[in-house]
Amino acid sequence: MRRGVLLVAHGTRVPAGVLAAICFAEGVANRLKAQNPLWENALCRLAFLEISTPDIYAVATQMYQQEGIRELYILPLLLLSAGHALADLPRIIDDIQRDCPHLRVRMSSPLNDHERLVKIYQQHIHDALQQESGIDALLFVNRGSSYPHSYRIFQQIVQQTSASFPDLKKTSAFFAGLGAGLSRAFHRLEKSGVRECLVLPHLLFPGRLSAQLDRQLKEWAMGHAHLHFRSAPLLGESEELMDVYAKQIVLFSLRRAVQTV
Repeated sequence: MRRGVLLVAHGTRVPAGVLAAICFAEGVANRLKAQNPLWENALCRLAFLEISTPDIYAVATQMYQQEGIRELYILPLLLLSAGHALADLPRIIDDIQRDCPHLRVRMSSPLNDHERLVKIYQQHIHDALQQESGIDALLFVNRGSSYPHSYRIFQQIVQQTSASFPDLKKTSAFFAGLGAGLSRAFHRLEKSGVRECLVLPHLLFPGRLSAQLDRQLKEWAMGHAHLHFRSAPLLGESEELMDVYAKQIVLFSLRRAVQTV
């Protein structure tokens, strides 16, 4: 029975974001097949939750009807469990299983290796400090969520990452949901006397939010010449994160196999 892997990204109207998601998904698929012989014949595809195409239902049903896939592993390319992972994806999976009666669908949780994510952030900080010794603060920026669990997990990531840099001030900001917005975070930095701040976006790919972040950083810097910002790469540029997702597929499938036995 041939297995399939469906990587699910959020989706965006920004072409660069779609291309970045495609490249990231290809990197995950290549690592999965190269590092795990049992997966070298797996069919790997990318779909989007919203805005971009192809959508999840269309790709999954095509894999079932045209490619003969009977066991499908869905891996959300999402950084935290929130509305999409907890509500939207299960609803779509119900539709898929209704129309593909012989397809066994298994969905992994979003990224759960937060220790590796912390290490990626720490490497970004080390790289920035080597290039710019004047950095005196860290600003972690998340898309935001109304789910308290997602908020707590993100704050744990912030705490664990910044613990290795006790001399740097730290704060966090959110585009929506729980937590402070960017303006409040900027004011906190200013009141703390920060001069050089490294911004760490908790985002995978370019899109509306990354563009909004860049715009707000530039607008604030124009009115506050003493506070300078430097942005770390988006997480989707990390090859190490591709490895994390590839290994998550393998570990998830092994857990399912043990549960079945």
